[in-house]
Amino acid sequence: MQKSTSSLCSRLQHCCADRYSAQYKPRRHVVLDPNNMQTGSRLVSIGQIKICRDQSMLAYTVDTGDGSEVYDAVISIIGVAGQPGTVHQLSDVVSIEWAGTDALVYTQPDALGRPYKVMLHRLGQQQAADRCILQEDQPDCFLELATTSDGAYITINSNAKTASEVHLLSTSNPSNAPRVVQRRIPGLEYFLSHHRGHLIILTNARGAVNYQLMSTPSHEPSLPNWRTLVPEREGIALRDMEVFAGHAVLYENQGMQPAVSVLSLPCQPETASLMPPPQKQAASTLHASPLACRNNQNGFCANKQVMHGDVLSATGGKHPLQPGAVPQQRADLQPLEQPPASQQQNYREPDLHQRSGLDNTQQSTQSCSQQERQQQQQQQQHSSQDTQPVQSGGAHLQTIPMPPWVMSVEAGANLDYHSSTVRLKMASPVRPQHVFDYHLDTGQLQQLAVEHIEGHDPEDYMCHVLYASSHDGTQVPMTIVHKRGLKLDGSHPTLVTVYGAYGECLETGFEAERLSLLERGWVVALAHVRGGGELGRRWHAAGQSTSKMNSVLDLEACLDHLLHKGYTRKGLVALQGTSAGGLLVAALLNRRPQDLLAAILRVPFVDMFTCMTRPELPLTVHEYGEWGNPADPKVLLQMRKLCPYQNVARAQYPPVMATCAVPDSRVPVWCPAKWVAKIRQHQTADPPVLLLHTLDTGHFAHESDLLENSVLEYSFLLDALHKT
Repeated sequence: MQKSTSSLCSRLQHCCADRYSAQYKPRRHVVLDPNNMQTGSRLVSIGQIKICRDQSMLAYTVDTGDGSEVYDAVISIIGVAGQPGTVHQLSDVVSIEWAGTDALVYTQPDALGRPYKVMLHRLGQQQAADRCILQEDQPDCFLELATTSDGAYITINSNAKTASEVHLLSTSNPSNAPRVVQRRIPGLEYFLSHHRGHLIILTNARGAVNYQLMSTPSHEPSLPNWRTLVPEREGIALRDMEVFAGHAVLYENQGMQPAVSVLSLPCQPETASLMPPPQKQAASTLHASPLACRNNQNGFCANKQVMHGDVLSATGGKHPLQPGAVPQQRADLQPLEQPPASQQQNYREPDLHQRSGLDNTQQSTQSCSQQERQQQQQQQQHSSQDTQPVQSGGAHLQTIPMPPWVMSVEAGANLDYHSSTVRLKMASPVRPQHVFDYHLDTGQLQQLAVEHIEGHDPEDYMCHVLYASSHDGTQVPMTIVHKRGLKLDGSHPTLVTVYGAYGECLETGFEAERLSLLERGWVVALAHVRGGGELGRRWHAAGQSTSKMNSVLDLEACLDHLLHKGYTRKGLVALQGTSAGGLLVAALLNRRPQDLLAAILRVPFVDMFTCMTRPELPLTVHEYGEWGNPADPKVLLQMRKLCPYQNVARAQYPPVMATCAVPDSRVPVWCPAKWVAKIRQHQTADPPVLLLHTLDTGHFAHESDLLENSVLEYSFLLDALHKT
């Protein structure tokens, strides 16, 4: 129920940029073109693409054709003519990683689609001869693979909703059994990288709710030996990290503002081996613990894209684990100063609000312009302050200075462990993507490219953050986008988009299709309600399980705030939500049908009560950590109270458009279908209630359909507006 890696459909060329001709001249050629694939399906969806270290072999996963997220893996030789030759094909595969050039490690799903088994495939042998090297029998844990930055190890991440466990597998000796770093402990989440004999760990250990950075000698990796490098800091949530030869790059949220910090790491040679020589043994099985917590969303790592754990090999002497041994700490890895004893209880800091651009309530055409200039001055001042390094001992943390308009930051590919630059992609709802290289040694931020949108001028639009007061006084942020010079007279149609689940942040990047509405005088509002991750892990926890009603009430507070401030009026507000966000939209439809212009629900999770009480469905057991376990009578009662389908009543509903997909393995097709039928049954007026279905895409729309889908949705909104 979260967004996946986008599919590939249009003319897409995956290039092996570092392959050279005999004369050592840089040369590019196509190594994979989905348009040339013969799958017997209208659409081709690529899941993962992996090129081995010497760039002679390519492995990728491809959807079998109906969007059901059932993949096959294809192993190919990268030919000099640019077209790979297929060597072998593996069926029923989830994730893949190379172990050298002659072996592929992959995960396989169980009957409910849960990746639970890690397999080793040797090139030249049949899949039936592949060996299981690890199996996860706990039903709420998913397995995910990743390769370390230097290619020395594959990390096998077994993740539950609030607990994780990492195993390390040597790529040079993949037949050896993987070795666990730290056994799963309820509530402990950790994700790894490695730097010259030490593990660099992103974790919530020891009460660091919004994560801290820790380290431990790699030959003694267990929890008692972890010590803090960068502590949890008030108002800052760590989301992700990347480790290079001399630096660790931390991706953060500072209130509603994205930030990237760089920690200098020592560059002495490795002094300890990553782990003792593993003993050869049969496939290991992870025994289920009755105390283990539920899995994170869809089995992937808890802090979104980091969490695969980049663990690099060491080249020094080997130090087998000794019972009771106390590892020596390195003097060149020093912790930053600890924060004040009071941990962040508030969801935001005043100065960070100003940086995001708060509403000053008294706005007009003139005051909007003045407000933006003030915000830019504040942002520039704050950005200057952010570049000051934080130091203690050997640790050196510095925040990358960014343009004041940035509201979205994504990491680039960053595949070179020894690179002196980190690739960053920055955007905002009104500014298309800008690509930068940050030079880790010099601190220079170099702009490389800007996405060009014909006829678009970002200065024609305003983008700022408002805060709505929810039912319990919590301030809920909204990102507001509209044409410059907007008069707050209540006359503007408004589209409110929401997600608010799994600790995911609602995207605040640029979407060109929104310009169609903005040019027509619409206001676009992104509601960052509790349950999402915009303000850290506490923000997520305050909108999950038995607290999920907070997400609905936060959305309602955002609606009321827009009405109160004069952006719009009742009957001019449309809602849009996808999957778990569709649940919130449908719940507010039940509460305020007469106040809404229209509602768009994409594959909405609207019958969560039935889904969560049927453990035989895919993801149900896995989702208990997010929605609650209905075996608890209090949880069951709360689910019934929250579930949109259970609470449909006779009312004058506005125009509704819902979508569903027959092959959807995350939200069953009958879930939105039965909800639409019930809305129609209880509709007391004439507005249409539409259900659109697809047969060849699953939970995620294919890229080739995105533009057409947007045209359809916006036409639906404009038609609803025309009929008001």
